[in-house]
Amino acid sequence: TIPSELGTITGLTEISLGGNQLTSTIPTEFGSLTHLRDMRLYTNQLTGTIPSELGALTDLTMLYVGNGSNHQLFVHTACSRVMKFLITFFTVIFTSSLLSS
Repeated sequence: TIPSELGTITGLTEISLGGNQLTSTIPTEFGSLTHLRDMRLYTNQLTGTIPSELGALTDLTMLYVGNGSNHQLFVHTACSRVMKFLITFFTVIFTSSLLSS
């Protein structure tokens, strides 16, 4: 499980929890990590959707999530408006792939 308490560490700039077989959702509290630049949650057994709150993270330039199959999502952008669009777009794809597997 990804601890939602990580969302209270507002000075955090990077989260790297890849390859830990985590089985939770991405906490909405991560939307409070205003200095976060890099989030790596790949090769886990994540469920749910990518929280829309992540769209508010203007410093976030790398988002890498996946459930350990071919349904990996890698986003690298410097524009928060593009990030918001990609989070919305890939949430649909990510959710669809979870439903079909």
